[in-house]
Amino acid sequence: MWTKKRVKKFIKCLMLKRKKKLGVSNMNSENANYAFKLNVQPHILQQFGANGLGHLKTKVIPTVIFNSYNDLLTPVEEEINQLSFTVTNDFSYITNNSEFKLLLNITSEIAYMYKQITIDYKNEKGIFYTPTFLEKLENAIDLRKQVLSSYPILEQSGPHYENSIIDIELEKQYKFKINNDVGKGIDHLRRVKKIELYLNDLLEKDEKNILVHYEYEQELLVIHDVNIEDAIEYSRRIEEKINSQKTDIGKISINPIYTELVLTRDDLSSIEIITTYPNGTNDELDLLLQAAQQTGAKEVRTKLVSSDGQPLEFFTEQSRELAEYPGKKGYLVGVRASGKNIINFILSKIRKI
Repeated sequence: MWTKKRVKKFIKCLMLKRKKKLGVSNMNSENANYAFKLNVQPHILQQFGANGLGHLKTKVIPTVIFNSYNDLLTPVEEEINQLSFTVTNDFSYITNNSEFKLLLNITSEIAYMYKQITIDYKNEKGIFYTPTFLEKLENAIDLRKQVLSSYPILEQSGPHYENSIIDIELEKQYKFKINNDVGKGIDHLRRVKKIELYLNDLLEKDEKNILVHYEYEQELLVIHDVNIEDAIEYSRRIEEKINSQKTDIGKISINPIYTELVLTRDDLSSIEIITTYPNGTNDELDLLLQAAQQTGAKEVRTKLVSSDGQPLEFFTEQSRELAEYPGKKGYLVGVRASGKNIINFILSKIRKI
């Protein structure tokens, strides 16, 4: 019988086997100090101008970080040209969010409706999606995207679990057998279950304080003594916390500084590379970043489509190399295919300090 404890143990074993199969060493699972780049939007840079860039870097941004994290229990420590603060790994604020709760409730309703459709199909009544089911599914998908937008950390749920494991969880929870012939709705059910499992894993971690340093001139965030996945999680939390407040620096982005970028697949025919605006740098930038500088856009989304007859492996590798360049400077927001993140955070390498 598949108890919750047994399923969780099976998931962990499968993920370990998958990592070994992919050739994942223990390097990325070991704790280290990982570097991230803080970026502001172009209108903020224009507001301060070239002469005010130093003031923005050394006074305004540090003050925003100080006000975001300084309190009596965990005061921010200021030093020459840098400050340090702590973050905790308590993710209950997501589970308590009303939109997240609504997403789980609506998805559960969809699951029972999907179950009935599969039962009817098994009984040779055909596949029929009612207007209510389709409308509810569309609303749930929009809500899921909204939750992921509010909590980017949850986007990492996708690569963590195989669909076969998620199907076991769904079949156990709703007591039915998934039939892939009934395709409408199953992708949403799997995605939300992955989010739910991933968040449960985050909540089960022992609560602890994580040390973070911020270096003014390079706009460098260093997250201390964590593995690479946790480093990304904490960077997203810092970004979310700063952006949840009205400050003099507007909405910021915090991106990993990659030393090596690895994608989840090597056979893609279409890839979207998302870069952020470069913070007043004098570096020679490729076309991806030049587009942001020329237009003043806060992000540039470059969609690459493979030509007919071109080997997909070659196209994917060239696209990866194109994305890796801004990634090494901390300007890469993401790489997507069909709306899904395709950066393999387990195999990719982030600069260590």
